[in-house]
Amino acid sequence: MQDEGRFSRPDALILVRHAEAMSNVGHPELPDAEDGLTAAGSGQAEAVAWELSALYDVGARGAPVLLVSSLRRARETALPIQRALGTPPSFVARLREQESRESATEVLARFDSVVAGLREGTDAVFVTHGNVIRLVLARCLGLADAPLYAVNASISVLHRDPVRVVAFNLFAHLVREPYRATPVPLMVPE
Repeated sequence: MQDEGRFSRPDALILVRHAEAMSNVGHPELPDAEDGLTAAGSGQAEAVAWELSALYDVGARGAPVLLVSSLRRARETALPIQRALGTPPSFVARLREQESRESATEVLARFDSVVAGLREGTDAVFVTHGNVIRLVLARCLGLADAPLYAVNASISVLHRDPVRVVAFNLFAHLVREPYRATPVPLMVPE
């Protein structure tokens, strides 16, 4: 019987933005390598891990590949995901955040090179950064400079062959008890 869940077919690319980091709450002076999670971010990382384990049937599908940016905030976000899904992480520098002089084309080429290394039929969880996710999703949607924003610890899902966006910016797990770390403000147009 086929799984009717959100990840019901092979080749799911599950994009997770790192949880709240010190630089997200007023500490921009921290170098990228030292920018770790806040206490709220640690709670968000637990919540995203719980959500992934609830949505992803490891027993029926096997564990996905866990690919993690080499930056500290992504590594710290990935720890609970590793425990929840029972899969060891691979730390991949090519999944790092967009650098100041780096073009969108260069960021997408880095991401594509990671995806190209996956076996056909392999599901993967990517723990990465907001600009990487924004660029990947904008390309998939055909929106070159779309003002997309991935919430900290949000989940977005793509399917390959053909590439399509299945879900963008899932974050309900951040506002449900008992995993509520901090309220997530919703932007409502006036």
